[in-house]
Amino acid sequence: MPLAAGLTVRQLAGVLAHEFGHFAQGAGMRMSYIIRRVNMWFARVVYERDHWDDRLDEWAAQDDWRLQLVFNLAKGGVWVGRRFLWCLMQAGHAISCFMSRQMEFDADSYEAKVAGSAEFAVTAGKLCLLNAARNAAMKDAIRTFQHHELPEDLASLVVWRESTMPADIRQEFEKHVAESKTKWFDTHPCDSERIKAAAGIGAPGVLHL
Repeated sequence: MPLAAGLTVRQLAGVLAHEFGHFAQGAGMRMSYIIRRVNMWFARVVYERDHWDDRLDEWAAQDDWRLQLVFNLAKGGVWVGRRFLWCLMQAGHAISCFMSRQMEFDADSYEAKVAGSAEFAVTAGKLCLLNAARNAAMKDAIRTFQHHELPEDLASLVVWRESTMPADIRQEFEKHVAESKTKWFDTHPCDSERIKAAAGIGAPGVLHL
């Protein structure tokens, strides 16, 4: 509701086009699901202890130092094996995140084609501001709830919070959008890269309300 209240019709249509664009990514969704399942298996093997870990601990605690040496070496081998699987898990996670970012770029192309590449950049900044305004509105709601009151219209409160945001705070958010960087394990590309990719499409858009 804050998006419907805080965005123009053109901007909201672009956001919806982005979300609907994910439905065209059937193959990517299935491949991403498989990779995530494999990563979950790696994570379970790397981090979860099983009955063999408990047995090795028991056997390594015996009085005979020779048996202690054998079983401690076995525990060391398990540790090395798990470190190797941890590397594979990290690689798989990085690949999964890379695929997710490419799918976001693809969905962004639908938004740019519907709303226009120039409007895409405006919407990206607006979404950042509305997100901050929503956090402020939720703090307002929590504070008033302590006095047994709640806002009559949360969406309108979010829009009001965004419209009354101080100029210096708005500039900080604009700077954040412009200077944002994507990290290896981010599932979404940073706003600056998304805006650049949308601008590269050069789409005028088809909705101009």
